[in-house]
Amino acid sequence: MAPQNGKGKTEETFETGLEKLKAIVDSLEKSDIGLDEALDGFEEGIRLSRKLSDKLSQAEARLERLTRSAEGQPVSTPLSEEDLLPPEEGEDEDE
Repeated sequence: MAPQNGKGKTEETFETGLEKLKAIVDSLEKSDIGLDEALDGFEEGIRLSRKLSDKLSQAEARLERLTRSAEGQPVSTPLSEEDLLPPEEGEDEDE
């Protein structure tokens, strides 16, 4: 169930918003849409992009709160390029 935003409306998930943004980008890449439709799509895409960016910032802040050291300082560990790659098929993620 999606979280509610306090006004009784259901808030869409990050993944749902990202899928909508991808669909908007796909439609904007088509050369057969009109100017008004393209502008509407671009405006919606910018709105979604900002909303998703805010959600990522909130998630980052939450992770920092959860990973504080005993002294209360955030613990940051830089990711390597290998950390960013998806696991190869048949490979255990814990390895």
